[in-house]
Amino acid sequence: MCGYGHRVDDAENQAHVDAGVPQPLPRQPTIGQAIPHPAYEALHHRPKTLVVIWKYLEPSFRVYKDEALDDLIRVCEYAAKYELQVMIDFHTMMHEGSFTVPEWLSPRKFETVFTNDTARQAWLDFLGHCVSHLSGVENIHSWHMMNEPARHEWACDVTVDEFIELWREMRDVFKTHSGKPVSIRFGGRHL
Repeated sequence: MCGYGHRVDDAENQAHVDAGVPQPLPRQPTIGQAIPHPAYEALHHRPKTLVVIWKYLEPSFRVYKDEALDDLIRVCEYAAKYELQVMIDFHTMMHEGSFTVPEWLSPRKFETVFTNDTARQAWLDFLGHCVSHLSGVENIHSWHMMNEPARHEWACDVTVDEFIELWREMRDVFKTHSGKPVSIRFGGRHL
């Protein structure tokens, strides 16, 4: 499974496609108004992805860069002027030394979130801080809570059940601060 529209289901122990995410209907031009090009119309029907990277927004343990979140809000407000919806992607790369993992995390790979309780809580607190800060932005359509989870010796050497447990905890954090849809972006064959 690949692409957008995946989420952790409340009732099952698996991730699946969320076909229930509403999409806006095409706008009909008024008489005498130019008919927009289909590419222009398509631009308004899919949320634009904005990436949040843990390393840059929490450069020191429990020290958040709220000014970067404020910049993200300004980008969202600008997008709203053009009636664009945005999706916030908490971008995760699973390999050791990843550019998404903070320098203070040791060992510096996402697997540490699974193996170290302090790192896990730091990740969940980071998510909660960001979603709380951004929750009032009206044109945020949804949240990608993880990008391309991977189980492999070069990534996270954990079970699928351990991923599901973390996803549930993450989902609970998101739902505490926002009622908007959450998803996981799957890619590759490493889960």
